[in-house]
Order: sequence, then structure tokens, then C-alpha cells
Amino acid sequence: MQADYPPALYEVTVRREYMPALERAQVSGDDEPFIRVTAAAAEVMLDRWWLLIQQGHQG
Repeated sequence: MQADYPPALYEVTVRREYMPALERAQVSGDDEPFIRVTAAAAEVMLDRWWLLIQQGHQG
């Protein structure tokens, strides 16, 4: 959020990918899996915000 990125919402089903990706980034410096998981989680949040905005304009 510091760099104006949206918050990421990690669904329960994604958390089993998140922890190994985070560990890999910390241990080996390979942050691609972590970035991929985090980008997908941020997209989930953006989709939810967009849905709320659309519902607000309809009601």
C-alpha cells in the first residue's frame, strides 16, 4: 500500500502457495512465485471493490 498498490486478499486456498513462495523469496531471492501469488491476491481484492462500486451505482 505504500507504493499505491491495493491490499492483497489471500484466500484460504491460496495460502498453501503463499508460504512456500514467501520462503523461497527470502531464502533464494527468487521472488517470482511470491509476486505471482501476491498479484493474484491483489486482483481478487480489486474485483471485489469493482463489484461494490458497480452495485453502488445501481442502487
